[in-house]
Formats: sequence, structure tokens, C-alpha cells
Amino acid sequence: MKQASVRKISIILFALGALIAFLLAVGTIWAHFEMPFFFNYSYVAVSSKGQQVSRLSCPVILTNADSGQVSVDIPNTTDKTINIHFQGEISSMDGTVREVEFRPAIPVAQTGRIQFAIDRNDVVFGNLILVRTYQFSTYKTPARAGSCAVLMFPISFLSGAELLILTILVSILLILSGIVLWVGNNRPMRGLPRSALTVMVSLSILLLLANVVGIAGWWIPGILILVVSILLAVVSIGYGQDSPSNDRF
Repeated sequence: MKQASVRKISIILFALGALIAFLLAVGTIWAHFEMPFFFNYSYVAVSSKGQQVSRLSCPVILTNADSGQVSVDIPNTTDKTINIHFQGEISSMDGTVREVEFRPAIPVAQTGRIQFAIDRNDVVFGNLILVRTYQFSTYKTPARAGSCAVLMFPISFLSGAELLILTILVSILLILSGIVLWVGNNRPMRGLPRSALTVMVSLSILLLLANVVGIAGWWIPGILILVVSILLAVVSIGYGQDSPSNDRF
């Protein structure tokens, strides 16, 4: 196979992997971005109440093949049994919210776990399941608010966890294959090939960060990272087109 053809294949493989990683990041960031619009609240107002954050455990992706569990652990660090008042709101297909409520008693020095189910009946905006919770303050225990967002895909041959793992693995495999082929067919690495490698590595790191912050629910830095990624890709493509023809791949 000609060296020029291998170079093009390496670019295609990398681009496909980067696109998959980009779309996954967009999905997770978009899901958390939609949260205040559905529940009709302001992040500024919520954060100004002096309440703490509940760390909810939620699936990243669900499919028709499974249902998900939202859970939160509530430790009792006081000197007596506490009775917690916990409320949750889950999105619903008809645009309303489905409410859940729990009032567990948590003994001293123990941790109570609250769990409730979510499934495809909770989908809004086409592919999202949105959840927010509120724990009322009680004896020496502060009020806590939490939220999470789940991507829903209408397939039945994979579970949400399997789809997430497969998506990440395919993206990583394509990106690494593209980079390895590019390095192996552009020796010595100088000029435009070296600049392209720098862009590949930088874009890979940015997309990794975008997915990490997207899954964590930090949509503001996630959007900024995605914007930088798009600008880097556009500038790099423009630079490659403006380069002398004998310096292109």
C-alpha cells in the first residue's frame, strides 16, 4: 500500500474516533445543560442557598434493555439517630415530573442508602432522563441538593453500561490506530506531519477531558473544552489546506 494511502487511512481512523468521542461528550454535556430548563431553576439561585451537594450515583447511559438505579448515601455523623426527609423529582414523557419521597431513620455512625428506579418512561427531550433531589436539613445535618442526567438510547441489544464501554473502547482504538499509523508512515517526523501529530494528541486530550467533565456533570467547562476542540480542528484543517502541496499528506 502506498505511503500516501496509509496516511489518509490514518487520518480517517483518527477522525472517526475523535467524532465518536466528541458526540459522547456533546451528549453528556447537553444532558446536564438541559437540567435547569426542565426543572425551571437557576444554578445561581440553587448555589446561593448555602446547602451542600448530594453525590448521586446514576448511570451515564440507559437503553431499552435495562433500567437504572439512582442512589445516594447519607451518613449519620451526629450523636443520635436522625430521621431524614428526602425528595426526588424525575422527568417524565408528558413533560411533568415524577416525584419520590423517603423518610429513612439512620442510626448513629451508620450510612443510609436511598435508591429509586428510572427507565425509558422518564425520557424527555428525546433522549434524556433528568433527576434532581433535595434532602431537608435535620439535627446537625445540613440540607443537600443533587442532580444527574442520563442519556437514553432506544436499542435493545446492548445495556447502557455495555454501550458506554463499547463506545469508549471503539473511540480509543480508532484514535490510537490513527496516531500509530500516522507516526509509522511519516518518518522522519518534521514539518506538517509533526504539526498534525501535535494536533492529534492535543485534540485527543481535549476530548478526553470533555468526556470526563461531561460525565461528572460540569457542563460549563465542558462547553468551553468543546469550543476549543472545534476551533483547534478548524484551524488545523485550514492550515493544512493552505500549506504547500508538496508538504501535504
